[in-house]
Amino acid sequence: MKSLNVAKKDNSLSIRQIQETVSRYYQVEVADLLGRKRVKQIVMPRQIAMYLAREMTDSSLPKIGKEFGGKDHTTVIHAYEKN
Repeated sequence: MKSLNVAKKDNSLSIRQIQETVSRYYQVEVADLLGRKRVKQIVMPRQIAMYLAREMTDSSLPKIGKEFGGKDHTTVIHAYEKN
């Protein structure tokens, strides 16, 4: 997804809003994005939401990880690089 044309960072956009939008689009629960399940139907939307959180907010990697159920910052880096 490197060719994804993502909007500029928006201070009014929250990580929670990104999570809710991604969960609606992929028809998964926000709780699944925050959870530990590693099935493909959840992993891809979670990684996309992390990517968008990194691209579209000024949040740090640790803050993004925390907002995704306490994930490590390296998990956020991995998600970002996958997309």
